[in-house]
Amino acid sequence: MKTKLKKLIGAITIVSLVLTGFAVSNASAKGNTKDTNFSFHFTNSTSGKYEYTGSREKRDNTSAYMSVKSINMTGSVHYYAELVTSSGKSFSKRYRNVFGNNFRLYPKTQYLKNYAHEDYKKTIKVKIKATGYGTVNSWGASGVWSPDSI
Repeated sequence: MKTKLKKLIGAITIVSLVLTGFAVSNASAKGNTKDTNFSFHFTNSTSGKYEYTGSREKRDNTSAYMSVKSINMTGSVHYYAELVTSSGKSFSKRYRNVFGNNFRLYPKTQYLKNYAHEDYKKTIKVKIKATGYGTVNSWGASGVWSPDSI
């Protein structure tokens, strides 16, 4: 009888430790969803050159999130944005999203698909790479972004 009780207590202890381990690992794998401000400045002379956000940790396999708060020009302007590694390298599959001042064509908020988690299978630093185009000499865009989405 005492042996069965000891085995039962041992089994309950092991199961409890395993479940606690899962809870801790899930908590530490929580996505990096806090919004960070960005501001891009584009000119016709730098068309085709890139602007970048700061680097942040990407912790899960969700899309990155980007929301435009303002574009400071009324002419026809737009920019392409994609998630890249902190060194600027594209992932194995590229997804380019378009943002612009015609919000009917280009939504203000978009989820940037990426292969960061699939390519690296670990937490890595990422940033957004953007290149702008327009019919005006100089313009800018600002908003918020996060490397992981909910």
